[in-house]
Amino acid sequence: SPGITGDHPAEVELDLSRFPKLPTLMELETMALREAMKRSGGNMSQAAKLLGIHRQTMAKKLARIKI
Repeated sequence: SPGITGDHPAEVELDLSRFPKLPTLMELETMALREAMKRSGGNMSQAAKLLGIHRQTMAKKLARIKI
């Protein structure tokens, strides 16, 4: 995803300079969920693993944001 570098959560650096205001935590989470689903080819279990969360947590988060 543009503006995101690093493969490990501790290494991730976001370039937020293109945003007029900082995104909310909900917006950041939504971006992360969408990116994980994209990288996993839509596989929820793999996406959850990428984010370091349980599959059930992933399902709840996706349902909440209607993905």
